[in-house]
Amino acid sequence: PILLHELGHALTTKHFGSEVIRGGMMLYLGIPSAFVDTTDIWMTPKRARLAVAWAGPYSGFILAGICAIAIALFPDPTFSPLLFQTATIALILSIVNLNPALELDGYHLLSDAVEIPNLNERSFAFFRHSFLPKLLKRERFSRDEIVFVVFGALLGVWTLYVILVTVFV
Repeated sequence: PILLHELGHALTTKHFGSEVIRGGMMLYLGIPSAFVDTTDIWMTPKRARLAVAWAGPYSGFILAGICAIAIALFPDPTFSPLLFQTATIALILSIVNLNPALELDGYHLLSDAVEIPNLNERSFAFFRHSFLPKLLKRERFSRDEIVFVVFGALLGVWTLYVILVTVFV
């Protein structure tokens, strides 16, 4: 599933006429991960950037669907467990990759959709330096600042949720 995910990014990048500079293996948060360098797509229109970010998780959903159909059509006890595990891994990888709290595909989709590069860093900087003074002065928030507030608040809620689940589970 991981290689298919990265292949989705690479083929979509090529489809839009950009280059895949390199690919390989790396450690991400201490976990071995595959990657393709699609930075050449960054200078293309929004539609192409969104398509490249979506292609990885989408390929996982397609793989999971194909496995589920194969299990339904051919319920062989020899291959069904393998297909089920493949579908489960593909679904989990796609869902985790779509989480905008991690700087993976979901983060890049959101950042490109709202057209704010470095959304994470800029949101945290806004909260650290500008949010409270601006709120106290009752100044109007710009569109980007509203995005920073919503993104930061949702990340805060998500972080609390993860901490509570970790503590209680």
